[in-house]
Amino acid sequence: MKNYRPLVLQELNIRLPGLNIRRLRLNRHLAKVDQRAAHKHRFAQFLLYLAGKGVQTIGSKTFEIEPGSLVFVSPGMSHAFRYVGNRPPLCLVIDFDGGATVARKSGVVRLSQLESGQIKHELSRLIQLYGLGRKAPLIQTSARILSIMGILTAQSRISNREEVKTSGITQRVDRLLRQSDGADLSIRELAKRAGYQPDYLNRIFKRESGLTLGQYRARQLVLRAKTLLSQCRRVQEVADELGFHDQNYFARWFRQQTGEQPRKYLSGGCERIAESA
Repeated sequence: MKNYRPLVLQELNIRLPGLNIRRLRLNRHLAKVDQRAAHKHRFAQFLLYLAGKGVQTIGSKTFEIEPGSLVFVSPGMSHAFRYVGNRPPLCLVIDFDGGATVARKSGVVRLSQLESGQIKHELSRLIQLYGLGRKAPLIQTSARILSIMGILTAQSRISNREEVKTSGITQRVDRLLRQSDGADLSIRELAKRAGYQPDYLNRIFKRESGLTLGQYRARQLVLRAKTLLSQCRRVQEVADELGFHDQNYFARWFRQQTGEQPRKYLSGGCERIAESA
């Protein structure tokens, strides 16, 4: 985002029927503050990542974050974030109350370039309003923030509809893949443990999730690998935990899936273990 300047607006209390916007924050994630253990809030949150990459955990699910990723966290939902690479991500955070105007389920969705561009435009106007330490009129602030909230709320509802499509099949397969031998399971063995014939399971799984079992297995393993690597775990240790008992094979597989070496996903401050990985 060009001409980026941090922006923190506290105690906004912009109220509409069924909605109260508490705070808005635009800044880069700080390792000592944001890369912390899972935590909860009494209010809901939108987190829009405008630059940088990381791994977001919401409840028991893990999501890969990149520019344009919109995270909705419902009140009381446990969540955590870790960035990957050397540069902390640029993140817009909006804290708010109100159930009727937002999706009920936490989740992650990707914004289009048009939507991201619209939000960046509104943020640029907000930064101009609060330039040089002056206090902007509440009506102008409210207009910009409500415009942003309109885009985020619409997309969170789309994310919620996508979440509803997944049912017990996806969850059952995900639990099996999280077992210690998940990486070694063939599609036939995976189907057997799930209690289905392979062809039938693959067909209903793809209809439900949009992915084949093989594609889903690879994606989930990659996400777990990135999460573990961002926690300063050695590459060999991560490979063992995911069921890859050969570190070199794991590194080749990871590069095939992502185009990058595993050690790139060691968080800032973890570089010291890369040489021993």
